Amino acid sequence: MSKANIMIMSGPDDGATFPLEGDQALMGSLPEAEVQIRYDPNVPPQGIQVYLKENEVIFEDRSTGERVTRDFGELYLVGQTWVAVYREEEKAKAKEEEGGGR
Repeated sequence: MSKANIMIMSGPDDGATFPLEGDQALMGSLPEAEVQIRYDPNVPPQGIQVYLKENEVIFEDRSTGERVTRDFGELYLVGQTWVAVYREEEKAKAKEEEGGGR
């Protein structure tokens, strides 16, 4: 599995990026969460467990057990905060395309 980042896409932390070291991470307001979402009171109290698979990302609400699957780069709503998971090479390619069009 290549390296990936979770990016906050809305709210006070819009643009914050959290590099992921392994194939899973905890996201939320819990002190032990690798990906901190601090300003959203609607984030599930037990957080969201993120699992990186070969071609998809699984978000599991630890409070309810509900699982949602997304593609890399696809937005996911945590409480009222949008997030996306990008692979390193996808992030670099997007930056290159953005800069190449000028």
